[in-house]
Parts: sequence; structure tokens; C-alpha cells
Amino acid sequence: MRQVAEALEVAHKNGLVHRDLKPSNIIINKDQQAMVSDFGIAFHADDLDQIEFTRSKLHVILTDRAYIGEIRYHGQWHPGTHEPLVDRKLWDRVQTMLNQKVYKSHQMTYASELITCSHCGSPVTRERKFKNTKSGVREYVYYRCTKYHKGDHPRIRLTENQLDSQMLEIFDSLRVQDDEFRNLFREQLREATNWDERCSAARAKELQEELVRVRDQQNRLLNLRMLEEIDAATYAFKSRELRDREAELKLEIDTADRGRHEIIDLAIKAFELSQSLREQWVTADYAAK
Repeated sequence: MRQVAEALEVAHKNGLVHRDLKPSNIIINKDQQAMVSDFGIAFHADDLDQIEFTRSKLHVILTDRAYIGEIRYHGQWHPGTHEPLVDRKLWDRVQTMLNQKVYKSHQMTYASELITCSHCGSPVTRERKFKNTKSGVREYVYYRCTKYHKGDHPRIRLTENQLDSQMLEIFDSLRVQDDEFRNLFREQLREATNWDERCSAARAKELQEELVRVRDQQNRLLNLRMLEEIDAATYAFKSRELRDREAELKLEIDTADRGRHEIIDLAIKAFELSQSLREQWVTADYAAK
């Protein structure tokens, strides 16, 4: 930590603010010397007035699963070896509260961390440029990859109008031009409502039977513990396993009970929406998009 702090002091004396200091951006060389890397989003001191600390940044911090002992690898979170810094119950309560509203970095459709770069897979972000014109200083907004300045990354920036044009082309490709075929397709979806209902019912019955078996195992496990035939640690481990399996089964049963018709209804709604996206997109606000 002392070496990292000394490295940052050098950067600060040269007017640079790192803005992305984290373990993955600290390199330990063969001499066990810590070096700070990745100044890709660093700000110069003269530009500090442009830094924005939005609610979305706080949202990112509060949803970082590293605090409950997990690590991110290939886009997925996995159990880590480090001790959790936040109690899991508290974490779950916070996530429940946050899920009521998810904040995005800004009200810009193409920079909401929902679109990634086809070159490197990093999120697309915005970039603001200010240019002097005859009428005064004018702001220009571009969309680009967050790793835009890295190595040989393509230096591509697009305006919102350019991205809108691409989006409208996608919507055009989704729309079925033949009205007769479009109506036929919709009716075929509706007729499929009852398809495979028997399989869904059979699956739900299997899950119910397994749930009964799991609850029987829970009772037997409790009896073994009361008779002191198993120790407390074994009981706690097995009991947790059975509780988790019981929760999984309840969820699977709920899914199976919904039936095939709900899936078909969703398919019909999705299809109908796809046919009118072009008309809705141009006038829709950020939330709707």
C-alpha cells in the first residue's frame, strides 16, 4: 500500500488523477515492487471540473459482489478465497432496495452499459467534446468504447444519429412486410398455446414428489441430530444443502405451473412489439427505449 501511495503521489504531482485504482490495476513485478497501471480513464487536474459523480457510480459500488467474497472471471461471479467484508443478509437487503430502481450513468440510450464493443467486449460510453464555433463554444457528444485509447484499438466514435440509423435498420429487418403472413404467424402462435401442456404437468408432478422427498430428508436429518448420531457441523452443512434444494424446487415448480400458454402470450406480445418498434423508437423517451 505504501508503494501504491507513493506511485499515486508522483502521478498527482504531475497533475494526473487515476480514477480507476483497484487490485487488478496494481502489478507486482519480480522484485516484489508494486506498480500502478491502466491510466486509461485518468483525468488531468485541469479537467477535474468535468468529473461527474452520479448516483449510478454509487450503484456500481453497492452492487460489487467482491464485498461478499466473490470474484469476477470471464463475466461471471464465482466464490473467492477472501473473507466477505459485508454480511450476506445486509447485502441481500441492500440489493432488494436497489432493485426498486436501477440507475444508469446518464440518460443516453447507447451509453447505458447495455451495449458492448465488438472489438474488445468493453462497455460503450459517451465522450464530450467542446469546440469553438462562430456562435460560441459548442458541445459535441460521441459514443465510443471505454477502451478506445488502449493499444491498437480502432479509433471509432459515432454520433447518436448514426447509431439511431443502425437501430432503425435492425427494426426494419424484424418487420414482416406481408400482412397476410404476419396475421398467419400470430394465429399459429395462439394455436400453440396448449402445445405440450401434458409434459408441463408431468414435470410439475415430478418436482412436487422430489420436494416431498427433500422435506422427509430434512425431518430425518433433524432426528439424527437430536439423537446425537451426527455432529453439529455435519448437521449444519447438510441442512443448508437441503434448504437450498428446497428453494430451488419451489422455484422450478412455480415456473412449471405457469404453463406453456404464458410463454406463448409473451411470444405474441414480443412479436407484435417487433412490428411497431420503428414507429415507437424515434419519439420514445430514454426510459421507454
